[in-house]
Amino acid sequence: MIARTVSALVGRRMGHVVASAGLLAAFALGSPASAAIYSLADDFGAVNSQGSAWSITQGDTLLDFYPQPTTANTLNAAAANGYWGVGPNFNTFVPFIVQASVNGAATGVYNNNDFLAGDVIIHSPNAGEPLFINWTAPAAGLISYTSSLWYGHSPVNRINQVSALLQGSSLGGTSVSNSNTRANPITSLSGSNIAVNAGDVLAFSFARASGQPVGSINGLSLIVDFTGSTVPEPATWGMMLIGFGGIGAALRSRRRSLALG
Repeated sequence: MIARTVSALVGRRMGHVVASAGLLAAFALGSPASAAIYSLADDFGAVNSQGSAWSITQGDTLLDFYPQPTTANTLNAAAANGYWGVGPNFNTFVPFIVQASVNGAATGVYNNNDFLAGDVIIHSPNAGEPLFINWTAPAAGLISYTSSLWYGHSPVNRINQVSALLQGSSLGGTSVSNSNTRANPITSLSGSNIAVNAGDVLAFSFARASGQPVGSINGLSLIVDFTGSTVPEPATWGMMLIGFGGIGAALRSRRRSLALG
């Protein structure tokens, strides 16, 4: 009789511990994932700043920010808000990247099929390493990304090679020529539900295509949809381990009680 009573009490105790541990597990594993949408155009003002997910480099070197150039160039009107580049004017220094402040037609040389105000336009390097537009994952999770690429340099006829990479491994590539206007962009460099770790880099590289004497201008719309993982924090794991430890202790206590009975 005594043994059965002790066994019942231990069983109830074990049930409470199991329920508590189950609640902890459900809380930890069922917590909502973090999510965010990153748009290169919307976030352009924060590029290369501390804490930004976006950076622009030639090779591993960060580009510098410059005000609107004063050296005469037909593209100057589109850079009223400044630009990221490797030097202080468009005539001598490429690559560069601009968020256009006017429509292409307002420059007198380009047209609206080259770019519109608010578009991000990139001049690839004439020589040396490619230009990279980088997005860095803030945490582990999944990403889906969509891009729209077009030729934004109608005064000349050239070709760029553009590639998408994750941690240096290719996700695809394409050539961009003057047949790919803003009204007829390339959208094939896109991907869905790709696993990333914190600090992983999704990059779009721009380089002049083989056989081209110099680089050219492309437009780019790039959006990254990030969903963080639901892996519990270390402190939560600790609480769960305490609960599971209680289960083990209760089981051991019950075995001893049954053995005595």
